[in-house]
Amino acid sequence: MISRLSPKLRIALLVSIVIALAAAAHFSGLASSLTRQRIEELALSWGWLGIVGYVAAFAVGEILQLPGALFVVAAVAAYGPWLGTAIAYVGMNVASVAVFLFGRLVAGRALTEITHPRVKQLMTEVDRAPIRTAVIARGVLFVLPGIGYALALSSIRLRHYVIGSAIGLIIPAALAALLGEWALSLV
Repeated sequence: MISRLSPKLRIALLVSIVIALAAAAHFSGLASSLTRQRIEELALSWGWLGIVGYVAAFAVGEILQLPGALFVVAAVAAYGPWLGTAIAYVGMNVASVAVFLFGRLVAGRALTEITHPRVKQLMTEVDRAPIRTAVIARGVLFVLPGIGYALALSSIRLRHYVIGSAIGLIIPAALAALLGEWALSLV
């Protein structure tokens, strides 16, 4: 049914849903109650299951537009710089894929149907080098949900997105390990 809508309407629907979810997270108090300390406490209180809970919460948090950096710093605080970074890296990747899949589910590959020359040119570039596109996008924009939504609306295949994201998130994860203690002092 959604696929019958015009691409612009599908994009508008996705934007509307994302805004509504972010507003719900904000106005319900979820966003303000979710602190680094709270994420850390929850993850540690569940033992090894806390890692699974952390990754799931990170994925849902990205869809709700909660700050991904908060989850990364919480993992480093909870599990130490090396294990915490590995867990945060997995969380970043799962969260990125969750956003991608959510965007693809709601709006499909809507950008590929837009006839504007600039959009067509961007889609040609994505088609030419899909993994490189995801690597650069993730490496530069970290876990910004907007990039996951944008790439979901393109022609990029899920496997190319997953591979590119996994490569592109290595440097942000390494920075989390190196700067973890310093970043913890900021939040």
